[in-house]
Amino acid sequence: MKNKKIVCGLVGFFIGVIITTLIFSIIIVFITKSDNKKLSCITSKSYSQKVSISKNNLLDVYKEIINETTYNSFSYGVIDINDDGVDELIIKSGDNEADYNYYIYTYDEAYEDSYNHVVLVGEFSGGHSVLYKMNDGTLMHLRGHMGVETVTIYSLENDWLVRKSVVSNNIGNGNYTKGDKKIELVSGTDLSMFE
Repeated sequence: MKNKKIVCGLVGFFIGVIITTLIFSIIIVFITKSDNKKLSCITSKSYSQKVSISKNNLLDVYKEIINETTYNSFSYGVIDINDDGVDELIIKSGDNEADYNYYIYTYDEAYEDSYNHVVLVGEFSGGHSVLYKMNDGTLMHLRGHMGVETVTIYSLENDWLVRKSVVSNNIGNGNYTKGDKKIELVSGTDLSMFE
């Protein structure tokens, strides 16, 4: 009799484990399918869907974002990285060289769920660095520290910032690489760029 109770208890326990595992599996499959649908909607948007917006209207949108930003300490700049006629918003935030990050945003009317059609297209470390717009429509990120430089080239493709190449050089006390046009950033409290 005692053995029957033990066997029944074990069978009940294992049935409970199986049912719980089945329920969690169904939940995970449902969440994964939902996320994949969302992801496919985002990645299926075509760059050609980008709609022209006047420079003044775009600057108004970016100004609103700067006014409402939650970054503690930041600077920003506005420049057309890939020469498609739509300026990108670049924000550099952080409290010190070890903490700085760059965030690159663009405007695309295809992204209806984003804030005023502005989407984050990429982010990367911003410590000990400067950005250059290159004549070929790419973005050069120069990072230099203690005699070593790292040059990273990014392109903006289908509303994603894509890393094209990375080269590191030990330059000692030499000169750092320079790009075509240095991107000047202003303090987040300075709104003169929008006037």
